[in-house]
Amino acid sequence: MTIAQSMGFHRSGARVHYKVLNPETKAYPHLMWFRIVFYDRQMCLMLGMPQGATDRSIAPDSMLKDSASGQLEQIHCVIASQILERNEHDSASYDYAWTRNLDKELQRSARSLPTRWWLILNLSGETKGSQALFWEMRRLSEQLFHYNFLSQLHLPYMFHDSVEHKFNYSRITCANASREILSRFIMLRRWNLK
Repeated sequence: MTIAQSMGFHRSGARVHYKVLNPETKAYPHLMWFRIVFYDRQMCLMLGMPQGATDRSIAPDSMLKDSASGQLEQIHCVIASQILERNEHDSASYDYAWTRNLDKELQRSARSLPTRWWLILNLSGETKGSQALFWEMRRLSEQLFHYNFLSQLHLPYMFHDSVEHKFNYSRITCANASREILSRFIMLRRWNLK
């Protein structure tokens, strides 16, 4: 991330200085920066670390031109940043309505893709190394990211005691998201054993 920043990848609209070794290779610094930030946020959520860049300007302009799954990734990137900010501060300072609003944003972004896109993959007919397998694995990783975000978003409310049961939604959502993650890992493990 630091190397990309020193090359100016993080500056939107600025001229980025880089050298391509093969003139036939196309380089997309903006996309590279997005990938770096996206995976940094993923790792930070998994490891409980602060994010390396709080840049939220990644999403808005390019989202309109992207595919539905690309838009989902960009929304995920912004939401991951917000979850990480909450985790770095006292989560009690973020009210439950804030969590429910982020949840609605995640659910809205999920509905932008067809229902069949969310089904667990069937990799039985796929051969290792095929292009179709690459795209299926990418879909699988996007599904895992989505369910992980839901789980991370609602995790702080799993064990809150409330007389009016207002945190039941978070408990159910966190449990369901965790179940979706596990079912995909089981599918992947079975496929890898073949």
